[in-house]
Amino acid sequence: TLRISSLIAHIIFLVYSAKLVLSFENKWLALSAFVILNVNPFMLDFFSLARGYSISLAFMMVSVYYFYQLHIKEYRTKYAITSLLFSFLATLGNLTLLNYTVVLFGVIVLLLAYNNVKQLSSLSAALKFSLKQLIVPTILLALFLGFILPYSFELKKAGALFMGGETGFWKDTIGTLVPRLWYHLDFSYALQQLTKAVF
Repeated sequence: TLRISSLIAHIIFLVYSAKLVLSFENKWLALSAFVILNVNPFMLDFFSLARGYSISLAFMMVSVYYFYQLHIKEYRTKYAITSLLFSFLATLGNLTLLNYTVVLFGVIVLLLAYNNVKQLSSLSAALKFSLKQLIVPTILLALFLGFILPYSFELKKAGALFMGGETGFWKDTIGTLVPRLWYHLDFSYALQQLTKAVF
């Protein structure tokens, strides 16, 4: 019963990852993208835990889907708002998705501004229209940050919000990511070094 929410979240992830890739014109790309997204053993691990990881991943996939809709369906603001709202839900599932939410908002700003500059002849008209489109998303983000950041700072002050290793980028990031990339399989030192070199 503790894992029912994770199973439901996995169904949401499957449905929205399928909806996302089915909008690709190239069917081989759609099929391979769906397999890569859904047969990843690390992802499947998260969907088997009774924690917030699965919920955050499911809502992040819904957010990505609506962000893609923003890009392909005439840059309608409703898709930007929907994408942001699901990123907020994803962050409530796992606080590390706060990074995703902030970056998503930045990319939405850039995408809308770029599209408006491309569509409208006047730069000032493009900027005015971009600002008009961004009023609601900006207010929503400000309200959400006003709600979530005090909790984040309290967790950090209590030592419950871990910021990562302190040795350095190479050892803490690459040095831990590469062995886990092979999903705990035995592999030679040479292959390990080669993988690090690729990274």
